[in-house]
Amino acid sequence: MASDVEIVRRVEAVLAKFPAVRDSWTKGEQFSSYFTDKIALGALSIEVTNLANFIYGEGSPNANRIIERIGGHTKSHLDAAEGMLRGTISSIQSGLIADLRTEVLLDVQEDFIEAARAALGNGNKDVAAALLSVVLEDAT
Repeated sequence: MASDVEIVRRVEAVLAKFPAVRDSWTKGEQFSSYFTDKIALGALSIEVTNLANFIYGEGSPNANRIIERIGGHTKSHLDAAEGMLRGTISSIQSGLIADLRTEVLLDVQEDFIEAARAALGNGNKDVAAALLSVVLEDAT
């Protein structure tokens, strides 16, 4: 798993691409405005989507919010996605993401321990031992 410093570096690298896309925003005739650099917008959208899923997990509420914003077609959507990524950096730096990872890890370990208990109850001591060794290995 990537370290918090590495994740922040990745987010900052993606954030550095926002200004070029923002600068391609143009006002068309009447009420139509759009990004002229569709290639940069598309590339940024894929990068942000992958990054959000990497950090928060695919299908998580935070990842979905970021992905919805970057998938929008307005400058406001772009700004919101950028703001959410900046908030992600703040969350990482204040330890909130690490706390979430720890909580998820503890939940998974608890599931393994319950599975080991069930295996022991059914007379499968080798299965129970294997499950508990995984828990112990992750704990170190």
